[in-house]
Amino acid sequence: MPRAGPAGPTTARVSAWRTATPTLARSPTASRNRSLTGRSRARRKPSASVVAQLDRSLKDASEDSLYALEEAFGDVIQRQITDDASFDKWKASAARREIVAFVTRLNNSCVNKPNLRLDEAPPQIRKLMDALRQIAKGCDQYLPKPGEARRYGSPMFRDWHAWLVSSTPELVSTLGSDNAELAARLAASFGDRTRIDYGTGHECAFIVFLLGCCKLQLLSEGDVDSGAVVCGAFAEYVRTCRVVQRCFGLEPAGSKGVWALDDYHCLLYTSPSPRDRG
Repeated sequence: MPRAGPAGPTTARVSAWRTATPTLARSPTASRNRSLTGRSRARRKPSASVVAQLDRSLKDASEDSLYALEEAFGDVIQRQITDDASFDKWKASAARREIVAFVTRLNNSCVNKPNLRLDEAPPQIRKLMDALRQIAKGCDQYLPKPGEARRYGSPMFRDWHAWLVSSTPELVSTLGSDNAELAARLAASFGDRTRIDYGTGHECAFIVFLLGCCKLQLLSEGDVDSGAVVCGAFAEYVRTCRVVQRCFGLEPAGSKGVWALDDYHCLLYTSPSPRDRG
């Protein structure tokens, strides 16, 4: 059967791939390390190098997908980091401190905790996991065409991404909100429509989406501190990303991944992963 890109699954219903995945979603490039969504023992703050990468990811997030998203959400999401001066301003901002603190809190929440099945998750986390599964299932409507012209990723990703942008307001509404910025952040979390790639800026956009859900009280303090946000929602997000990446053969925004561990993700390898144990 035809394949969806260099490392993709067959074109027969790619979302069915999720049923074969273990608790930790596997990388299309067979990552060799366990993630923050698996079990671990140490309770650590992110290292300085991880925080530096988070800064770079947030800088990337100001560019990744925003050109396409501004067409649909231009009144609520615009580029703010455009040069070194604005990047330096960002690094000194309260927003940066809040995001780094949120990532630290998420890391500490999931120590020694396994991923959650859908039926184990709290109600709001279950709704978010279901929304993410709908995003993955949407790939089935835009499967790559055999023999299509491409440099790396499938041009069908652009059609899927347009569907995603149009669908996120309704998906966010299932959480109990009509906030347009949340819809924009969620739409920014799965790759760049122009470049047909995915990188840590997109991953970081999802973290900002989760933070926004917490600030709007769509997710509770208990959802965060119990580990349900990481072991339920973030784990489901990674599985969804793997479906999208495999289906459309997305180009990694970094050729070897941030730590040469994964072609697409960074936060899988922050504490409390075994890599960061003292």
